[in-house]
Amino acid sequence: MGVVSLPLRLGQASHMAAPGSSDVPPWQSTFLQVLEMDHQNKFVQVATVREDGKPACRTMAFAGFITGTQQALLQTHAKSYKADHLAKCSWIEICSWNSATQQQFRLKGLVDVVDEHTTDHSMRSMRQEQWRQVGTPSTLQWYQNADRAPGHAYKPPVELPIDKQGKAPPSFLMLVVDIREVDYVHLQSDTRAVWKKQTADSGGEHTGRSQPLWYKEEVNP
Repeated sequence: MGVVSLPLRLGQASHMAAPGSSDVPPWQSTFLQVLEMDHQNKFVQVATVREDGKPACRTMAFAGFITGTQQALLQTHAKSYKADHLAKCSWIEICSWNSATQQQFRLKGLVDVVDEHTTDHSMRSMRQEQWRQVGTPSTLQWYQNADRAPGHAYKPPVELPIDKQGKAPPSFLMLVVDIREVDYVHLQSDTRAVWKKQTADSGGEHTGRSQPLWYKEEVNP
């Protein structure tokens, strides 16, 4: 199981799969093409739901898709308030805007949090691979043990010993986002479309296909 991703460190070789691959739905193929055109901009906006039901949005690094799936990858600190939000509500929305092509993608999905206690071996291995791709200047933040959520009394960060073997620290969480709905807008062509994935809990029939079915609806921009 691999990752279709942009490099997390500038200059690192890209593992981007061919956008026209047969196992990639049309919206994802377009999304990958847009990312390829602006491969140095790996940042997206990510919204979660706070405990009081209000939205919270921030900018995060987009780490790609698991190969052959529509499962997007993000990363966060175990003591960030994002982790608290996801413990209460696992729905998030990712928003990506490209000013050159005038295209916006809003990806809604459910999150599975992968940490050091995850029992799935392939997910643990992928988390470790994601950790190896984190740039050196960014690694230090994962070794600071301090509450980051609003409302907590400030405590100076405590520097934890860095694992010399390169093992991902307990604070490093990999977020696997199973994309269920995509809202796509292209301003240059004045078009907008909503893609929805057929799932077992959406009332769709099981077709026996190895890849999920995606249904497209054209709507007003």
